[in-house]
Amino acid sequence: MMLKFDTRDKKPKVYNIAVLSVIAAVIIAALIRDSAGEHELAICLPLIVYFLIVLVMLICAFFRQIQYNPYSYNTIYYMGFALFTLSVLITYIVIAGNVVKFPGVYGPEQFVSTLLGSAKTYMLLSAPFILVFSLALFISNIALIRHEGKRLVNLLGIILSFLLVAGELF
Repeated sequence: MMLKFDTRDKKPKVYNIAVLSVIAAVIIAALIRDSAGEHELAICLPLIVYFLIVLVMLICAFFRQIQYNPYSYNTIYYMGFALFTLSVLITYIVIAGNVVKFPGVYGPEQFVSTLLGSAKTYMLLSAPFILVFSLALFISNIALIRHEGKRLVNLLGIILSFLLVAGELF
């Protein structure tokens, strides 16, 4: 049985995330300027809404990409960025909860500390997936080189797998 993919529709585009990001950056910059760093909750709430919208857009793009071409690197990109966005969204929800729970204690220092800690946690949680993906990418590109020969295009997957592992280690 041969699978047929509907390629009549255009490949999903996520340029609207860039436009949304600029709008969110302007709003956050205005809030930071007006609050002078005293109202972290006023900054967290628009960020939570922003990351929630971006998460929905990335998940929709992921499903559209599966319908368009499930064997594309874009499929992996959309889901990877969606998982990262989910991680950041959860971090901002935790920060907002801490600001509400500890209004006088939870200040800018704790805000930055929580953000940096969440980045480390995300890297530790994603490390096994990145290592497995890099290994599979390396092996598949070795088979590709054996089948099609040594060309720069066929070496890109191997280079990408090394860059992913190096980035994770860094």
